[in-house]
Amino acid sequence: MRASPQLKAKILDAMKMSGRSLSEEAELRLDWSFAAEEEWGSAEIRRMAFILAGAFDQWGRAAAIMNGHPDWTPAQWVADPDCYGAASRAVVETLYSNLPTNDPDLRRQFLANLIVRIESIRQNEDGARHGTAGFIERIEPAKAPKVER
Repeated sequence: MRASPQLKAKILDAMKMSGRSLSEEAELRLDWSFAAEEEWGSAEIRRMAFILAGAFDQWGRAAAIMNGHPDWTPAQWVADPDCYGAASRAVVETLYSNLPTNDPDLRRQFLANLIVRIESIRQNEDGARHGTAGFIERIEPAKAPKVER
């Protein structure tokens, strides 16, 4: 198997640190990459999770800087409502920009479904807060209005 000089250098460094042979280190690293894919369910889901996490991080950090806190760690800006809000909006915008269609009706339907879900969350704000399981039970599949054609 051929590898770029940069990748080979990384494997050699890891090999020296671990005490494994070059072959063992390369095999382990390949196994890890396949295990990571399996954990996410597919390469596509993993890719999208990284895109969304990147948007969340980038915009959360940018909001911290714009609010006068360039030195904040992720733990600090995630705890700040303004920064968290900016990061969350970036995730929604990223989902929208990565929709697998340019059909305007389907794009409007996506937004309509999102509005229905947000309204459902708002309606449940008055009730007791629940963990993720309770949240999922409260949110029904979006029943967005039909898009007029």
